[in-house]
Amino acid sequence: MDAEYAAALAGAVQPAEAVYTVPFLHHATMEPMNGTAHVVDGRAELWLPTQSQASTRARVVKELGLAEEQVTLHTTLAGVPVGYWRSVAASQNCFAYEGFIDELAARARLDPLVYRRRLLAGQPRHLRVRSLALAREGYTLR
Repeated sequence: MDAEYAAALAGAVQPAEAVYTVPFLHHATMEPMNGTAHVVDGRAELWLPTQSQASTRARVVKELGLAEEQVTLHTTLAGVPVGYWRSVAASQNCFAYEGFIDELAARARLDPLVYRRRLLAGQPRHLRVRSLALAREGYTLR
């Protein structure tokens, strides 16, 4: 631990708390809320709007007593690329987590990215990803 960081920590070892409020967001599905299953001769073929094919297949295998290779899933698409990051809580929680880390960095009088690097000191893979992203953006630490 470098001297600057130790000094910042010494002055910042105190409880910190923040409250973030966000508007209510309705999480309406964009996919059709139905599915079709064709189960015959020890095989199941399903067409349904799932974002978790592996857990869906595992549940069908368990419920029908079939082997994984006997279950075929076809994911129906809504016609728009919604992806897996279409979430209410995850997006709002990320805002709160990252905002709070920024506040802690400001208290410690450190660049928010320097602060994050130090939080990730024992995570070399995470540090490499962060460093690569910063380098590609041309960001230099303050």
